[in-house]
Amino acid sequence: MRVVVVDPSRTVLKFIARLLATRNHEVRTFVSAREALECVRSDLSVGAVITSDELLPISEMSGIELCWEARLLATCRRPIYIILMSCDRDQHKLIEALDSGADDFIGKPPAAEELYARLRSAERLANMQQDLLRLAIDGSPHRRAQSPGVLRKRAGSLRARPDALRHRDGHRPFQARQ
Repeated sequence: MRVVVVDPSRTVLKFIARLLATRNHEVRTFVSAREALECVRSDLSVGAVITSDELLPISEMSGIELCWEARLLATCRRPIYIILMSCDRDQHKLIEALDSGADDFIGKPPAAEELYARLRSAERLANMQQDLLRLAIDGSPHRRAQSPGVLRKRAGSLRARPDALRHRDGHRPFQARQ
């Protein structure tokens, strides 16, 4: 997964980049939120943004504001998983982060295994979103051969029984619009 990491500390950036590189993630690091946003805007393969909640001095933007701006770049065809890092485990900070567009919240510096697990979760969500989009558009199940999941099995049974998606009154609530 291609990950953008934003933090005012170059030490934290190097630490996280090394953690992610060991698991074969492609990592781009930034101290400027504006530069990070431009990278996310121009590189459609960015799947996750990890940012600090601190004020990012070069761009004069907080991590919360970056979450909001990055969320605006995400679409149904281009999911972006946003993780906010904070030294402060305050419940109000967590609520503010999630309400501002963050998908997840992690301590700073992040524990390696916890960070890996959260990125695996991000990949699962992105894959499910792509599966659902593909089903909504053309009705075809996921074409990847690896790890057949419940969604793919369910999609196959729905294609075999097209009436399964019909509501009791006969209309198809999940039919893709032309």
